Formats: sequence, C-alpha cells, structure tokens
Amino acid sequence: MTARWSPAKLVAGAALAALAAAALAPLLLRLGRPEALPLYWALEALCHQTPDRCWLLGGAPAGLCVRCCGLYAGLALAGSGLLRFSPSRLAAAALLMGLSWAVEAAGAAHPPPWTRWAAGAAFGVVAGAVFRPGRPRQT
Repeated sequence: MTARWSPAKLVAGAALAALAAAALAPLLLRLGRPEALPLYWALEALCHQTPDRCWLLGGAPAGLCVRCCGLYAGLALAGSGLLRFSPSRLAAAALLMGLSWAVEAAGAAHPPPWTRWAAGAAFGVVAGAVFRPGRPRQT
C-alpha cells in the first residue's frame, strides 16, 4: 500500500517536527548536550525566540515562542483533516490573530501566554487551510 502525501500532510509533518525540535532543544541544553545549539539555530529561522515569550522546559526556554507553538500546532491540526473549514470560521480565526498581534504591538496590553498560544493556533489553522484540497464548506 502506498502512502498518499498531500501538501497539507507535508505541512502538518513539518509543523510537528518544529514542535518536537522546540521541545527537545531546551531538554538537550539542560543535559549539556551540544546538539541543543543547532536545534535552536534552526528554529531561529522560524521564530524570534525571545526568552520571556517562550515556555520554560527543564529551566530553559523552548525553541519557539508561545505564539509560534500555537501556530505550528494549528498547522498540524489543519493538515490532519480533523477539522471542517468554512469561510466564516477562517475569517474569525484570522481576525483573532490580527487583533491579538495589534493590541500587543501597540503596547495596549500584554496578553498571557495562553491567549498568545490560542491566537497562534487559530492563525495556524487558517494558514493550514490553504494547503487543504477543495474549497471550504459553507456553514
């Protein structure tokens, strides 16, 4: 039996790999393993890695910030095929991410990590929907 790979599955796999590397890097760092640094360097291309915006794992910051962790989780979820998409849901998710970013960029508020994660996940789902075959369903 041959596996059928779609762009959505490839994006989901890459997103899961980024999340795994983000979790592995601080654990390797804590163990004093030299493999941690190349992981952080590779993830730097995907995220700013500002330590105060990252979860701590084993006392060291994760390789991705909280919002990017949400974004990659959303990409993985979108590529899994477990979600149904509609234009209104996709628009709402994009709006949530945009508002979250704008409020923070304007200095009006500093949202807690879970809201950053949720906004990133919502945007990841929207971005991942681009790679899904077919058109979004109307709801």
